[in-house]
Amino acid sequence: MTRAKNELHIYSCGRESEFMEQLAAQDRKESAKEPAMPGQAVMHRSFGRGTVLSCGDGKITVRFEDKERAFLHPGAIEAGYMRFIEEDKEDI
Repeated sequence: MTRAKNELHIYSCGRESEFMEQLAAQDRKESAKEPAMPGQAVMHRSFGRGTVLSCGDGKITVRFEDKERAFLHPGAIEAGYMRFIEEDKEDI
């Protein structure tokens, strides 16, 4: 991993290893440090794609297809329930 300069692609077959779980946890912590901006796209593991409406006072409000929902910020991201995504990319 130390030689990857621009991108690193890691694939897993079946059950994720402890190493992969640690990478995912570290990625969530780094992502949670990013400030949430209105209009930013998110992916929630239960509610799907949404758009940030507001963020402040330890909470983030997101508009999903069915309704608006509020979550703890950065708690929901650190716990892996939600992550920021790039709007122009198709995300599963």
